[in-house]
Amino acid sequence: MKNKYLEFDFGTKLRKLRELKGWQQKDMAEKLDIQQNTYSKLETGQVKLSMERFFQICDVYEMSPIDFLKFDESMVFNNHNQTGGNAANVLVDNASEKLVAALQSQIEHLLNENAFFRNMITIQK
Repeated sequence: MKNKYLEFDFGTKLRKLRELKGWQQKDMAEKLDIQQNTYSKLETGQVKLSMERFFQICDVYEMSPIDFLKFDESMVFNNHNQTGGNAANVLVDNASEKLVAALQSQIEHLLNENAFFRNMITIQK
């Protein structure tokens, strides 16, 4: 049986995490103190990644190496209750305000609808 955590595209994970943070390649390159084209090659797999660079990337994202290796897009909405500054929290925090407002509006509508139907039932009795 294959282990899904051992088979991954490092560059894709790196790109998705960067995008979740809202960073450009040049932003990440600056944080790693490398050239933008070198960083681009990390994302496209054209450059081999050293363990030192891997740990540096994990530090930038404030993720453990294990969390980085386990990361996939489906985790984004599952991590919102964790403390710490992982990239997933950024997306959830930005989306949550809009989601809360939409859900509150829907709840208000359903409460009004419920009251209307209760009133209709009471009238028909």
